Amino acid sequence: MKIFLILPILYFSLFGFTLEEVEQRAKKENSDILIQKNELSSTSFELRAKKAKRYGQVDLFSSYTKYDSPRTLKPLAPPISSSVVTSENIANYGASYTVVLFNGFKDAKDVDIANIQESLQKNMLNLTYNQVIYNVRALYIDILSLRNQKKAQDEYLKSLFKLKENITQEVNIGKKAKVELLKVEADLQNVLSGINNIQANINILKSSLNVLINHEGDFEVKDIEYKATNTLTLLNISEYFEKIENLSYFKISKLNEQKSISAYKKSKAAYYPRISANTQYSEIYSTHGDDDKIFQFGLSLNWNAFDFGMTNALVEKAKIEKIKSSLELKKRELEVKQKIIQAINQIKQSEQNYKSAKKEFLFTEETNKIEKIRYEQEAIDIYNYLYAKGQNEIVKAKEILAKYSLLKAHYYFEYILEETK
Repeated sequence: MKIFLILPILYFSLFGFTLEEVEQRAKKENSDILIQKNELSSTSFELRAKKAKRYGQVDLFSSYTKYDSPRTLKPLAPPISSSVVTSENIANYGASYTVVLFNGFKDAKDVDIANIQESLQKNMLNLTYNQVIYNVRALYIDILSLRNQKKAQDEYLKSLFKLKENITQEVNIGKKAKVELLKVEADLQNVLSGINNIQANINILKSSLNVLINHEGDFEVKDIEYKATNTLTLLNISEYFEKIENLSYFKISKLNEQKSISAYKKSKAAYYPRISANTQYSEIYSTHGDDDKIFQFGLSLNWNAFDFGMTNALVEKAKIEKIKSSLELKKRELEVKQKIIQAINQIKQSEQNYKSAKKEFLFTEETNKIEKIRYEQEAIDIYNYLYAKGQNEIVKAKEILAKYSLLKAHYYFEYILEETK
C-alpha cells in the first residue's frame, strides 16, 4: 500500500511542460538551432572579409641588418656620387599598400559566392527551426498519446483488480471455478506488462525530447487543446505547388545552383592575367646617424601561359558541378510536390481513421456494458466477458492513437509548408 500512496505524490511533483513552453525552450536552447545561428554569423563575417579583400591591404614593416661590409642605404641611381653614405648596420621601417587591379573577376565572384552562402545559411536556419519545432511537437504528442493510453490501461487494471477481488470471494464460497480466477490473473499480468511497455516508450520519447530542448531530468506533459475536429480546408493542389519557390527546402537547392554557376565563372578567371599594384614608403637609418627615404610604385602582371591542363580540368569540374546542381534543383522540386501530396493524403486518411475509431469505440463500449450484465447474470462465462472488456480497451487505445495521429498530420502539413509559428 505504501507504494501506491507514494507514487501519486511523485507524479504530481514532476515539473510539467505545456507544448508552447517546450517550443519556446527549443527555439532558445536547441543545439542545432544555436549551431545554425553561429554558422550564419560566421558566413556574415566571411562575406565582410571577401568584400574587404577587394580594397587590398596596408602593411607596416621594419628590419635591422648587419652586413660584413659597408652598404649603401638605398639602391644607387645616376649620377653616382663618391660621397654616397654607406654603413654596415642598416635599419628601416615603412608602409606599403598592395591591391589587385584585375584577376579575371575572381574577387567579384568570391563576393557573389559569399552572398549566396549567407542566403543559404539563412534558409538553413529557417529549415532547421521548422524541423526542430515539428520534431518537438511530434514527440510531445506521442508522449501525450501514450500517457493517455497508459491512463486507460491503469483504469482497466483497477477494474481487473476489482473483478479479481470479487471472483476470489466467489471462488472461496464455491460459486465460481478457480479457473476463472486464473484467467483474470493472466489478464492482469498482460495488462501490467503492457503498462510497463508503454512507460518504457514514454521514457524513451522523453529522453529524445530532452535532447531537442536541452533539458535534463524527468518532466510531465500537459494536455493541449485538441482542434482536430476542425478539419482542414484544403486548397487545390496547384495552389500549394505555387508556394514551393518560397520554401527554404527548395530555396536551398536554388541557391546551390546559383552558387555553382558563380563557382563555374570563377574557375574561368584562371584564363585571365592577374594585375596588381604596389606602393611603398620607407625610411632608412644607419648607426652613424645617416638616414634616407624611399618611395616607390609598381605594377605587376602574371599570366598563366601553360599548366599542363590543370586549369581546363578545374573548369570542367566546375561545369559538372553546375549541371549536378541543376539536376538536384529539379529533383528537389519533385520531392516537395511529393511531400505536399503525401501530407494532404495523410490528413485525409487520419481524419477517416479517427472517425472510424470513434464509432468503433462507441460500439465496443456499449458491447462491454452488455457483456458485463450478461456475465453478472451468468449468461456468459468469464472468457467472453474479459474478451469484450479487452476489445474495448484495445479500441480505446486505437481511438486515442488516431486522435493524436490526426493532430500530428496537421503539424506535419504545417512543417512541409514551413508555416510553423
